[in-house]
Amino acid sequence: MQRHDLKPGQADLHQQSVRTQSVRTRSVPTAECDATMMSRSSTFAVAPLLGVLCLAFVLSPLGFLTVAPTFADETESSSSSSLAIELGTVLAVPSDDEILIPVFVSSPESVTTFQMGLDYEDVLLSELSTDDVVFEGTDSEGLDTTVTVDTTDPTVIEVTVEYEVGLEAGSRALAGYLRFDIDRAEFALSEDSSANVQIAVDAGVAGAVVNGVEADSTPGVVTILQGDAVRVGEVQGNSFGQILVPVTIWGSGELSTYEMGLDYEDVLCSRIETDGGALDPTVNPEINANDYTLEIVTTQNGETINLEMLNGKTIPFDAGSGTYLFSLVMDVPVPMAGLVPLTLTGITAIDGAPTENLLSGQIELLDEYVRGDVDFSGGSPNIVDAIKLVGYVTQGSPQIPCLAAGNVNGTGPGGEDAVDLADVIVLLELIFLGGDPLPPEPFPNPGPSPESETLPCLQ
Repeated sequence: MQRHDLKPGQADLHQQSVRTQSVRTRSVPTAECDATMMSRSSTFAVAPLLGVLCLAFVLSPLGFLTVAPTFADETESSSSSSLAIELGTVLAVPSDDEILIPVFVSSPESVTTFQMGLDYEDVLLSELSTDDVVFEGTDSEGLDTTVTVDTTDPTVIEVTVEYEVGLEAGSRALAGYLRFDIDRAEFALSEDSSANVQIAVDAGVAGAVVNGVEADSTPGVVTILQGDAVRVGEVQGNSFGQILVPVTIWGSGELSTYEMGLDYEDVLCSRIETDGGALDPTVNPEINANDYTLEIVTTQNGETINLEMLNGKTIPFDAGSGTYLFSLVMDVPVPMAGLVPLTLTGITAIDGAPTENLLSGQIELLDEYVRGDVDFSGGSPNIVDAIKLVGYVTQGSPQIPCLAAGNVNGTGPGGEDAVDLADVIVLLELIFLGGDPLPPEPFPNPGPSPESETLPCLQ
């Protein structure tokens, strides 16, 4: 199989996303994000009406108000797809001696067996055995499986997986991983990024088969990096929470200075968290806050983060897994959904030497919400949410960030999606009486809209 050298900085990257949780931060301050605030006049305008509704709410158990909120039933929908086997794309950073290539299987019916004919650069990757077909952490975990690896034909490796109880594949199930060892001694490569190597792993050389029927196949790609590298993480998060994006570096020897150029959407503001990283005294007792300077400088092309070690202190590189340096704390002042690229720029350098293995990251802002969180603050529904909802229902303004969050009871007149007076009543019951019954999902935790509802949230 032909081996392709990559141009510097052009490694194809698909890193596993990590869902971001709320964290305690210790940060280096930067420019504060602007926040959208409700004007004093709008609050006074709706306050009298809220008082009327609150009175109506109090009287409703006595029979004076007969608005009865209704709740939507949740329905599940099934999806189907054609037969297909797809191998994922994997990045091997300089510290990786082993890789896991994901195997995705698609089938409209339960999968009882699938088969792949593999071809790859066996000089650089180890020969596959049955122990190298891994199910831990996949949709096949816990299912009774039988794996056969046939290496009789020197030009192809046939892998067959059989299930005692079928795998529900649907549109794209993670059926397993193929584990390979990387023989780095075979590279005999210099310490520059031009030595990066890309290897194709074809799953359909001898035909891809699902349930005994020929299936489409998509090859996987392994990119093996050499030399220094910088990686910004790929994470998921919500617009109403802080999002941590880790920065990891690979190098040789010890680090004295680090410069990183980063370009991203201007709706985000960042600061630096050092907890748990190489600058954290609990991780590296030899370093304290007086042993380095860390600053963020805004430029025309984005931001530059400068780290300089002082007092003769340095940071040793971790050859085993890379050195986790710090995290970028990202805020989203304007609610939105979608992908936000975090692009490393060419000024990134380790100890003054430009780093060409730049592994840019991204934030996937999820289109999720909590019913009743009308102001989209991320907290539990409160009186501020009720005021905003009253203003929207009675005056149509101001617009609420996520219309679906205002559909507190999950339905409207005639069963159609709507935000109306019934939602106000349900929200007031939730705030003052705890709600009985509680709003349907997504509540109390953030989540996407049920498929049965059509009201939009974030765009």
